Amino acid sequence: MSGVEWTVVTVIGVCLIVLFVILEVFFPAPDTSDPNPVEGIDRDDRADHQPVIHPTGFHTRP
Repeated sequence: MSGVEWTVVTVIGVCLIVLFVILEVFFPAPDTSDPNPVEGIDRDDRADHQPVIHPTGFHTRP
C-alpha cells in the first residue's frame, strides 16, 4: 500500500477509536459485577415484589 492509503486507513482507525471512547464516556456500559444491584431490599423482600408490567398499547393510562 502506498503512503496515501496508509494515511487513510490510519485516519479511519483513529476516528473509530475516538468514536468508541466518546460513546463510552457519554453512554457507559452498566456494571454487571454486582450480583445484587437492588440496595436496601433483602432476598426475601425481593421475592415478595412482583415485577412491574407496563401496558403494551399505544395509549398510556393517566
